[in-house]
Amino acid sequence: MARQTLDRNKKYKLLLLRARPLGLTKPQVRGLLETMWDVCHECGDTSFPSAEHVEAAAEWWGDSGAFVAIISADGTNFVDRMQDGSYEVHDYWDHCPDYVKSRLRQERLRKETAGKFQTVPNNLEKFDPPTPTPTPNKNKYIPPAATALAASCPLDDFPKLQKLYPGIREHLLRAHPKAKLPKTESRQGIAERETLARLIRIDNYTEGEVLHTLRWVLKATSEQADFWRSNFRAIGQLRKVKDGGTKFTKIFDAMQRDPDWPEIPRDAVPPQDVQQLTLPADSTTREAA
Repeated sequence: MARQTLDRNKKYKLLLLRARPLGLTKPQVRGLLETMWDVCHECGDTSFPSAEHVEAAAEWWGDSGAFVAIISADGTNFVDRMQDGSYEVHDYWDHCPDYVKSRLRQERLRKETAGKFQTVPNNLEKFDPPTPTPTPNKNKYIPPAATALAASCPLDDFPKLQKLYPGIREHLLRAHPKAKLPKTESRQGIAERETLARLIRIDNYTEGEVLHTLRWVLKATSEQADFWRSNFRAIGQLRKVKDGGTKFTKIFDAMQRDPDWPEIPRDAVPPQDVQQLTLPADSTTREAA
């Protein structure tokens, strides 16, 4: 299924406008897109050899080529036309459900175990599971899904956020002393860092905006900051959608309305963020067992 935020996507809004001459309503446009995506979810194949195959996957029964024309046009390119005339679903691996990546990962592991090879898109390499290794004290293997998550750090592309991640956890713990934070290398800990990375990669915030917003909610003394600090108990909740927006979006908007909080350029991270969110060398963070 599509992301919950699709209805607020600018490209989707423009597509609805361009679909009017075809007599398509909003539910029909969404249904056609989701039907096409469902075909990709089933097999993990995002390519179509021709426009006819795209429309067949979407179950479009109107004039041939009409639907592909609007979903591959500039500004509404939910599919991209390739040089050889084939089509690819636009940014599929950035937005597809996690179960699709997990199933493809498991399938590749099964075939590699059988001595075969399967090509996986380049931007899925970080999800590739390493060879299972025995645990030290028990004669059994670590689950492949767990070792796959531990093989890479979601914040590798965002060094400042990676450096300040322990400090963010420490300040969160100070705000909620009874909170039990997940271990940093557990599945939940890695999911925390993935949440922070997706704020930048998918939600289009800059690294500076993410850091500045977290610094505000964890350190500011205004009434609004106190309110959101009391409601911010876990990093993993930042992208949860409720009442038409994510928790991070609401915190970000509240920060911008705070007259006592300095503005931040979209492309910069103030030095004081590093100084005020980084932990002392001897500081420790209590983690859940």
